[in-house]
Amino acid sequence: MPLGGWAAIRVAGYQVEKDSSFENAGRMQELDPAGIQDEHGARVSFLYQPDDKLSVFAMADMGKEGGTGYPGATVYTAAKAGYLPEDLDLRKIVYRGAQGTLDSTNWGAQTNVSYDFGPVALEYNASYRDVDYRQTNAQSEGILWPDRNIEPVSPANPGGVDYDNYSTQYWMTQSQSYIHELRLSSADDTRLRWTTGLFHFNEDQQVGYLSLVDKGRWYSGTEFTMPKVNGRSSAAFADGTFDVTERLRLKGGLRYTQEEKSRYGIGGNWALGLPGEGGDFSTRLGTPGFEPAFMKRPNFDVSNITSQAEMARFLLQGILAHGRNDTIQQQIGDVPNGGAFGCVDRPDIGGDTVDCPYQSWVQVSGIPAQQFGKSKFNFTDWRVGFEFDVSDDSLLYGLISSGHKAGGFNDTFDPKEIPETFKPESIVAYEIGSKNSFQMLDRTSTFNASGFYYDYSDQVFQDLAVIATNPSTGEATGYSLVNRNVGKSVVYGVELESVLRFPGNVMLNLNALWLDSEIKEGKVADVRSQNYGAGGITSIIDLSGNELPLASKLTFNARLQHTMELPFGTLDWQLLASYRSAYYLTQYNNRDVVFISDTAGTVDYIEGAVEAGFPDRQRARTTVNAGIGLTTLDGHWRVEAWGNNLLDNDISQKALVGSGINVRFLNDPRSYGLRLRYQF
Repeated sequence: MPLGGWAAIRVAGYQVEKDSSFENAGRMQELDPAGIQDEHGARVSFLYQPDDKLSVFAMADMGKEGGTGYPGATVYTAAKAGYLPEDLDLRKIVYRGAQGTLDSTNWGAQTNVSYDFGPVALEYNASYRDVDYRQTNAQSEGILWPDRNIEPVSPANPGGVDYDNYSTQYWMTQSQSYIHELRLSSADDTRLRWTTGLFHFNEDQQVGYLSLVDKGRWYSGTEFTMPKVNGRSSAAFADGTFDVTERLRLKGGLRYTQEEKSRYGIGGNWALGLPGEGGDFSTRLGTPGFEPAFMKRPNFDVSNITSQAEMARFLLQGILAHGRNDTIQQQIGDVPNGGAFGCVDRPDIGGDTVDCPYQSWVQVSGIPAQQFGKSKFNFTDWRVGFEFDVSDDSLLYGLISSGHKAGGFNDTFDPKEIPETFKPESIVAYEIGSKNSFQMLDRTSTFNASGFYYDYSDQVFQDLAVIATNPSTGEATGYSLVNRNVGKSVVYGVELESVLRFPGNVMLNLNALWLDSEIKEGKVADVRSQNYGAGGITSIIDLSGNELPLASKLTFNARLQHTMELPFGTLDWQLLASYRSAYYLTQYNNRDVVFISDTAGTVDYIEGAVEAGFPDRQRARTTVNAGIGLTTLDGHWRVEAWGNNLLDNDISQKALVGSGINVRFLNDPRSYGLRLRYQF
């Protein structure tokens, strides 16, 4: 809406309700599958332009996201059963345990003020963002395969599914961040055109993560709760283009960045050996009604906690509400007050063949460790290049540039085993290409080509380190992901694109990309290879020669579109096709999994990636989308019909792989619909 002749206001709102593309194929039909969306939000914008020199823009927005959380398909158990993911319906999931939920609220405001002084223009940008994100992961026993036994487990059906298993993960992230940026730029009609400025980003986070193991023995979960997490990035930059001649231009830029990160809190395992009647018992944790404490913990200082009473008390403080079938409080008993452990006699935690008192090994053997993290890095990035007008219809260009991905810190445990910090990753990118226009059938078409080479160094790969052991057997019971600068890789390729215009308002867009990638260096612990029979030890894998994840050799896109004028309006349609050749979802590239039995690297046994449950190759796939629309003569009304993924191909776009974990994240399934628009 206009406000006089110098200002305007805009208001927008939206609401989205969407069912999941996944199906609950198990016997707990009361569980809704992951992927259900329930979103709404609003935005208000204000623009003030009293003249052609001053512009003031301000915007505020709020969004709410609910539903059942982000979906994934666990293919590990199917692969262990002898099935390839490509041969199954990855959207039929055997859900069990807790209902997946998502509750995220974010709001923010931003402003932009610019003033054109003539020789230079001044611009200031500022923004603030507040996020409150909470999720309970939907849990499953993997996907359905032919003749799979999905009936509830029982003495008469030992191969069934334990639906009374509430092992899951809880996430909480609260964030408050702001950005300030100040820019000065020259006029566009000068021989030297430049931009320079300052940038600053600051974010405070409060982060909670709790992974619970229901019916765990000696291990009941992992908690990382950080009430103070801070990240800051400050930079100064300058960039310019200089006309050497009317046809030759040189480009250059420089950016200095300083990154700082810090955190304080706790992180590590809940390690418990708690009593029950019988030698084969467990601890119930996370059953319906359970809520983690996270930021409502009364204390995050564990530096002087050593006694059983203190450890037990600290663990219980991590629980805001106990689940209706949880046993941890009963089993810990009066230990927090210096008394004795309790005792539980229930079939769902073990047998009842041994009466209390309890075995000598009953104890609270581990609590999360104190976590301090601090890192500070600075780096300088640059770019140099040229543009040369070969003719009025042809441009040749070249560019060399550098870039960095900020480093950080690992979880705080033994610095001899886990480095406190890891350095920034760096890249030098080379590109040369041309942009051309030409006449075809009396119409202007384009053809562009480029070649590129990316050289990565200090790449960060992740491996696992043991952070907790069973005090009775010495076997590993807890692990931490560790980031290490051990990688180096190269990526190179050629990209071609063209827009062809034909008579009758027909246009064809073509894009082709050939790409090759290779890891040159990178030795890491193979997280697939944890040998629980040998204390959870992992083997080392040399990734050299492997392809980078998600790097297809060949990608091809085509879009055919046509517009025609009719007596009552304009009809347009388009057909889009996209082809991607096969690619790997992880850096392991379907390599064999080597299981070792000791720290000397003695091979226990070897399994193929598929046999071990870790297939990570996505076959080549083609995706087809289509749409048709009609706009009325006055331009107010428009109706559209559309269809996406018409071939209904399931494509794995990402994977999460770890010990006993192989989760695929899929594209959207075939969908179609109608849109009606009115513009006033």
